[in-house]
Amino acid sequence: MSILPGLASSIGFGAAGDPTTRYVGTAVDTVNRTIYTFSDQDIGTAKVNRMVVVGAFGNRLTGTPSQITSITVGGNTATNAASRTNDAVIVNLRHVAMDANDTADIVVTFGQDQKQCTIVVFAVYGLASHTKESAGFDDANKPLTGTLTTTVGATTIALATCSATSRTWTSSGDGQLAEVFDAAMEAQSGGAFLSLSAEDTSMDINITYSGTNVFEAGVWSTWN
Repeated sequence: MSILPGLASSIGFGAAGDPTTRYVGTAVDTVNRTIYTFSDQDIGTAKVNRMVVVGAFGNRLTGTPSQITSITVGGNTATNAASRTNDAVIVNLRHVAMDANDTADIVVTFGQDQKQCTIVVFAVYGLASHTKESAGFDDANKPLTGTLTTTVGATTIALATCSATSRTWTSSGDGQLAEVFDAAMEAQSGGAFLSLSAEDTSMDINITYSGTNVFEAGVWSTWN
């Protein structure tokens, strides 16, 4: 397991009075297995009313499309916000309220062996509620698209993956999604995006990648 270079620094977004979302970092494990344990991961500075959001990417080794059955952070079970599988690739977004600790073990459990697992971690502060406002997914040919119902100032996180390496991910539309992660993985690639701040009560998601169409999947969720 290793931390991807150059991606561990924190990046934060949020206007005064809005939730503050901080991209904490990412980690990857390229060993074939069903349960992946990422030890002592940075989950953001401990603070009352912090929510930890974990995104996970996988690519099944053999057999039928797989699912992520659970993600725990420091032994706390994260709630599923959105998940999507398309042929070999899977992407999942989960969240859990955690006030204490700056680091924690993150454990991702799949329904079957994977070629690899990659996680991205966010810390969200100042939420009125730890319940998602809305969420969605797409697995059609690119671009990956959707619409979220939001509150002005809400924070949105989106993940996308496809079954090809060395893809460059971009977003467009009124989603105001800033890319915080873009990497090639074993037999797939992925990107993660974070909203600057929702300007109205509807957010269009539009995420695409370079190259020809392959199996792809995207998930997104908003919190306020």
